[in-house]
Amino acid sequence: MIYFPKTQREDLQELLDQEEKKANGSYRLEEVIEQMSLDFHRKCYLCEDSEPTGIQMEHFQLHKGDIALRFSWNNLFFSCSHCNGIKSDGYFPLLDCTQDERIWEQVEIAVQRFPKFRLEVKSNPFAGQEKSCENTIKLLRRIFESNTPLQKRQAENLRRKILRDDVNLIDAISRNDEERVLAMIQASANFAGMHRRTLCREYSRLWERVSFSTTE
Repeated sequence: MIYFPKTQREDLQELLDQEEKKANGSYRLEEVIEQMSLDFHRKCYLCEDSEPTGIQMEHFQLHKGDIALRFSWNNLFFSCSHCNGIKSDGYFPLLDCTQDERIWEQVEIAVQRFPKFRLEVKSNPFAGQEKSCENTIKLLRRIFESNTPLQKRQAENLRRKILRDDVNLIDAISRNDEERVLAMIQASANFAGMHRRTLCREYSRLWERVSFSTTE
């Protein structure tokens, strides 16, 4: 996971407030979707896939009939259908990627390359964030593994994407291609949070050289 600072636009909240008053109002407005896409770099905030086959507007905090939460700009997040379908109403509180600039440091997605590729999701919670971090880790493990037949296949596709990106990162490192490495740890890049943790964990000297050039 990575930090996605949301643009604060009163005009968007005003549009949402107008929709809230309607009998069949919708928060899926073109202006809202466009700004959301820009703020989240068109990436799912949970898995960080920048090319999801299904895109959804997700409520970070479940509204459960709370009309104000349903139409709150700050409560709307950019998500893929796989992650949103798994999240449902089973996980809260979560780490908030729109508020925590160092969120990627609390969630470690470690790639086990040999003898068989697999993902390990570990927590490194900051003080006071233990419960949110624990729930986030549980959710991500479900996202990457899943337990229903269809979700398992979606998770397999996601893991294959992650494996390809990890291979590309290691190849760039082996070729001393720091420009390519730097591109892969920008906030807009696929799985940037995972790549940052890989560099911190396994290539600390390289991370020290490139980290100052990362952007959120």
